[in-house]
Amino acid sequence: MLTALRILVIHSWPEIHWDIENIFRRYPELTFVGTCNTLAESKVVIHATQPDVIVLALDTEEDNRAFAYVLESPRLQFVFLSEIENEGEGEEEPSQNEEQPPQTKDDFLNALAFTMEDNFLDDNLEEARVFKKNVIMNQNRIALRTAGFVQLIAFDEVLYLASDSGYTTFHLTDGKKLVSSKPLKDFDDTLPLSHFVRTHQSYVVNHHYIDKIFKENYILLKNGMEIPVAVRKKTEITRLLAK
Repeated sequence: MLTALRILVIHSWPEIHWDIENIFRRYPELTFVGTCNTLAESKVVIHATQPDVIVLALDTEEDNRAFAYVLESPRLQFVFLSEIENEGEGEEEPSQNEEQPPQTKDDFLNALAFTMEDNFLDDNLEEARVFKKNVIMNQNRIALRTAGFVQLIAFDEVLYLASDSGYTTFHLTDGKKLVSSKPLKDFDDTLPLSHFVRTHQSYVVNHHYIDKIFKENYILLKNGMEIPVAVRKKTEITRLLAK
């Protein structure tokens, strides 16, 4: 059974949200999480909905590339939607103009419908599925795929995650350590805010195990471990502890 993928569409016509949703209703293997039209809105929606694939169809190719550059994440796949062209009356199938994004909302809807029906997304979706299989979330636990086996870890078993030369080490409450080849940012993007907070560029902490926060910009975990706190993160963590 294929893993359901979450799709976000970034485009230039806010009034056609429902038309886009109707197109995605034909594909039950995909979950349409929404649309957005600005960079600021995109950042908020991505954080809230955790998409796997982003379909980009802004006014110019430069805009599309700029958005992808700013929003880039190892866990995201980007699809650049292009205008559909008919080469002539005798042509059986329309072709995609790779250099020209859709210029009107009707062109955009036609391009999206053709792209879906022509299975143009298949390669991108398969890449996203491969990533999603590596880190599988299931309610209150994470299935961590390591060399040779999959380790199921309850969120409450994780004290903190530490970045180490592009790898991520999970430090567990029983003192054990598990190493993933994925970078810390992948887990920061995926783990729920109900349990985890990024305290520093090198650490994600289960905030249920934070005992104290010190003005010298570090926290003390309940096991006595000291974790650094970035200055810009201090207010966020203090609010978490005050809840």
